[in-house]
Amino acid sequence: MIKVKVRYLGFLADLSNTLEEEIVLEEGSSLRHLLAKIIEKHSNLSSLIRNILNESKPLESFPITIILNGKLLLLNQDLIITLKENDLIILSYPVAGG
Repeated sequence: MIKVKVRYLGFLADLSNTLEEEIVLEEGSSLRHLLAKIIEKHSNLSSLIRNILNESKPLESFPITIILNGKLLLLNQDLIITLKENDLIILSYPVAGG
C-alpha cells in the first residue's frame, strides 16, 4: 500500500469539503486509479472527474487541471502514470474573469 497526498484548489476544494487529504492506494496504482478513488470518496466531484476517465480527449481539454509533483499533466497517457509513496497530486479548477 502507498499513501499519496491530494490537494484541492478553488471550486474543487469547495465541492470536496477539504483542502488536502491522504489517500491510500494499492502498490502500482495509476493516476486513473486515484481519480476513481476520489469519485468514490467525493460524489460532488463525480461528474467533473468521470468525464476525464471516460473520454479520449487530451487532459488539457477538461476543466480540471492535474499537477503531479509540480508537473502539469496534459496528455491521456499521463493517466497511466504509476503513483509512488508521498506523491503530491493537485487538482485545480481554472478561474477566468476580467
